[in-house]
Amino acid sequence: MRKRLYIPRILFIFLFFLSLPSCNVKPAQQNHYQVCTDEMWEEKAFCTLEECQEEKIWISPNDSTLIFPKFGIENRDLFVQNRDRLKGYFLNPKLVNLIGEVLTICHEIQTQTDKKLNLRFNSLVRSVAYNRRIGGAANSEHLEPVGHAVDIRFSDGKANRYFIQYFYKSVFKKDSTFQRLFEKGCRSFGFYSWGIHFGVRKRKRGSRTFNDEVYAIWDKR
Repeated sequence: MRKRLYIPRILFIFLFFLSLPSCNVKPAQQNHYQVCTDEMWEEKAFCTLEECQEEKIWISPNDSTLIFPKFGIENRDLFVQNRDRLKGYFLNPKLVNLIGEVLTICHEIQTQTDKKLNLRFNSLVRSVAYNRRIGGAANSEHLEPVGHAVDIRFSDGKANRYFIQYFYKSVFKKDSTFQRLFEKGCRSFGFYSWGIHFGVRKRKRGSRTFNDEVYAIWDKR
């Protein structure tokens, strides 16, 4: 009579789990600015699109990675929740580069004038529900999952109005400041009493063009 092979229960369980197919765990989303070297930051305040190959950038309230070292601005500084439910969101890389150019221009203005800069980001990305609640446009550039616009307040009182008017004149004159912003991908300029909306989403239709590309302007002051 043949003896039955005895396998301890714990060994059987171990062999069972070992035979299961391995799961592909998706790595946590990382901000690609973390891989930029110190040399990249030496001559400029932000990465160019050529250096940043990803199509979207994750913004988190807990990420202290410096995005704009010259200005001391971290990843989490671009997280604006307001009364929304979002715990984090993606930004289009063009928008991040545009924000860097706006910061650079604002600091140049502050250096050349007596206007104090106290810049704040009013809005970047909104959920559909929150956008509807505040009366935002149904096709807003701020809508999740990827933000294509930023609303910026530059300072307080007269200084804030000065910065708004500076950009307003530049856009309508199509001067060097406008051209710098356009080169960084800005395709919408919205002027309000509190600040300016800058957007990077391409436009198919519009009455204004520059270098054969369409862009939009509105003034609600």
